[in-house]
Amino acid sequence: MDKEVQKCVDELMTSAGVVGVLCADKRGMCLTSQGVANPDYSGSLTSLTQLAATIEPGKGDPVILFENHGSQCLIHQNAGMTLAVYKTNG
Repeated sequence: MDKEVQKCVDELMTSAGVVGVLCADKRGMCLTSQGVANPDYSGSLTSLTQLAATIEPGKGDPVILFENHGSQCLIHQNAGMTLAVYKTNG
């Protein structure tokens, strides 16, 4: 994996409220995961971003937000890489 990608993931993990980060390639293979991010879900997260992009084609890469009473998961795909950031609320 690219050292710059790992550096970005390391920096994200030090951001306030971030408890997990996952990066996957365009095929859903996990490139790295830290914290609570489960590498077993990399394929599902990648599929969700690809499906979300079909809802409004031509509008750019969507950001998906899953939220419950204690946490959030933001998912975004750009340049063939899926990024999932897990955060605690508050």
